[in-house]
Amino acid sequence: MAEFWAHTPTNTTPPHLLREHLRTVTDRTLQHVRHYRVPHVQDYARIIGLLHDLGKYKLEFQTLRLNYDPRTGQRTTNPEGKVDHSSLGAFVTRHNYKATDQGFNVMSQVIAAHHAGLHTLSHLEGRIQECSRDREGFTEAFKNAIHELPEINQLPRQVLPAPFKRQLSNEFFTRMLLSALVDADFMDTEAHCSPQKSSLRTHPQASLEVLNARLEEQQQQFQPNSSVNVLRQEMYQKVIAQAKLPTGFFRLSMPTGAGKTRTSLAFALQHALHHDLSRVIYAIPFTSIIDQTAQVFKDLLNQGNEENVLEHHSALDPKNIDALDTRSWIKLTSENWNAPVVVTTTVQLFESLFANRTSQLRKLHNIAGSVLVLDEVQTLPAKLLKPIMDTLSELVSCYQVTVVFCTATQPAFDAASGLNFTELQQARDLLPDAAKYFEALKRVKYHLDTETPKSWEDIAEELKEHPQVLCILNTRPQSRELFDALQDPQAIQLSTWLFPKHRKMLLKRIRRQLQKGLPCRVISTQLIECGVDVDFPVVYRALGPLDALVQAAGRCNREGKMADLGQVVIFRPEVPNYPRDEYFIRVQETEKLLKRSIDLDDPQIFQAYFTQVHRNVEQKKDEHGKTIQDYRQQYDYPAVKQMFRMIDSDMVSVVITRMHARKHTVELKRPQELLKTLEHAEHPGKDLWRELQQYTVSIYVNQVPKLQRHLRQITRTVTNRDGSSKTIEMQLYEWRGIYDFQKGLVAEDDLSLFVN
Repeated sequence: MAEFWAHTPTNTTPPHLLREHLRTVTDRTLQHVRHYRVPHVQDYARIIGLLHDLGKYKLEFQTLRLNYDPRTGQRTTNPEGKVDHSSLGAFVTRHNYKATDQGFNVMSQVIAAHHAGLHTLSHLEGRIQECSRDREGFTEAFKNAIHELPEINQLPRQVLPAPFKRQLSNEFFTRMLLSALVDADFMDTEAHCSPQKSSLRTHPQASLEVLNARLEEQQQQFQPNSSVNVLRQEMYQKVIAQAKLPTGFFRLSMPTGAGKTRTSLAFALQHALHHDLSRVIYAIPFTSIIDQTAQVFKDLLNQGNEENVLEHHSALDPKNIDALDTRSWIKLTSENWNAPVVVTTTVQLFESLFANRTSQLRKLHNIAGSVLVLDEVQTLPAKLLKPIMDTLSELVSCYQVTVVFCTATQPAFDAASGLNFTELQQARDLLPDAAKYFEALKRVKYHLDTETPKSWEDIAEELKEHPQVLCILNTRPQSRELFDALQDPQAIQLSTWLFPKHRKMLLKRIRRQLQKGLPCRVISTQLIECGVDVDFPVVYRALGPLDALVQAAGRCNREGKMADLGQVVIFRPEVPNYPRDEYFIRVQETEKLLKRSIDLDDPQIFQAYFTQVHRNVEQKKDEHGKTIQDYRQQYDYPAVKQMFRMIDSDMVSVVITRMHARKHTVELKRPQELLKTLEHAEHPGKDLWRELQQYTVSIYVNQVPKLQRHLRQITRTVTNRDGSSKTIEMQLYEWRGIYDFQKGLVAEDDLSLFVN
């Protein structure tokens, strides 16, 4: 008998031999689990690696699916058919390695899911039962496999127990083991069948040791030429001195504007080096600042044509995959996060950890053996904290991960909040005397003006008294209403109704006017509160969550250059219209605390605040997080994915191609050119989506019907392998309504059209 194939030959590559594929996938899987501290993990990796494609040893698969007859070594003319090849390996592992945990078997689930994704136990049982009826096919395949791979007989034959007594730990291990297998499978298939594409993954990269040396060299050039910079340098040195501590949970509490981003990166690199970890993953809650953070890291760490920093988030992970050059380094590396430094969003991170599709799970094995920095950790949804903290605890205890919680407003992740995880209780402070620095860097005075609600006209009159002032509102409609009431043609409005390139242009203008001492009145949503480097003498903040009030104050007298303290005014809008659910709960708890005359410069106030928020959210959300945990214990992966949503509403992007200013329409040529390329070019350039994203505004999916007359759906014509073509409707639209130079997206001035 001739050799069995894993994949058919192409015009440029020979057939991919099945025995070589299984051996290479096994080796890769073993490499991928090197950071896993799980009982029997090496045995698990060998078994799933060698058996995951066992079904391809059936003659039926070879002749119908690959049009090849291994008995003769000749191609066949059978019509190509769909033949299940993953259920057989699942059946064999179930037969040989009896399940000990409610009928659940990790290896069976992983092998069955390596193409189709994770499903329910009943779905798995159905596939195994169907496979058990084909005894002849099973015997034939196993005989052929043993002939080509005698090492299968060397696999352990004993009953392998579930690796953990805790069901939630087994559920998570299944995800991590599947990730290791799926990426190994994809990488080997790509290396053989698409070697040119595979070669694009090997971009020049520096080691963590080199990256750390570069950062330290630049830090040594830092000039402590002000009292603020002296304190920043002092905190930096204290934090990195903790880098040799054992892996685990850490807290980094630093005042806003204290250099938290660079300091946390320095700690992460040195900690990773000391513990032989593989990468640093930096997760940020806001897409509005992620490109800014990624660029800072690239400027610090990249040299020449190196690609040391992967930026991966929704703006660079479109669903319109046919519209992209799938060969780009960004696209390929986003699949598995194989980069020294990854900058992503908390949405991308956690929705991947709780996903059931292989495309999302594929990257998880590269989270193992990493330093995971969660920036602005106070923004994590309270209703999801139980599954989030449970999973982070698993990563720390079993997958050699260090987690750093970063923020100026450190939340309470402890037993009092209902988060009773041992690892969390042992979290260490990287800056134990943080309170001293909060006091030393006190740069503002708070004025609570919340007794009497104020109209937008009242607030507008107060803002006019200050030549340089920032006012932050809770929602986009509020920002537009106050901007209209201000009636200042020189004022600036910032919200996500403006496309990113427009916002960046306005931020440059704001910084320039502030530096030159020119008048600068800005109305903004919360997008300016975290990570945006602006420095106003006066900041107004609509009553909102306590952490948001303090973050807003970080935009006031940021550099401490004023002779007196900056002024932060907290006011109550006449029509508050707070966002729903958790946001409103946070506001309610804030009001209670403000009545007690608390010190907003004391970082300790957030312990009581977040503890109560977590309790209230859990009660009012019908224990949403507990329900997710229950589904996890039942190994119901589709239900977990459905329930775990960091953002409650799906969004779509609209591209802005024209702008309206002073009754004139300005055509934006660049986004028009990009759309044309996207729609008509055979292979759009690898940077097209990144650039196009700078001209987009997000709207809720359920707003699309209401805004239909203002939208043109983008379509793309693609060529199939047989030469035919098809038209794809993309989840992308061109905006045909008004885009005002000051206000951004406008639908005939009818704000109700934008209400979700």
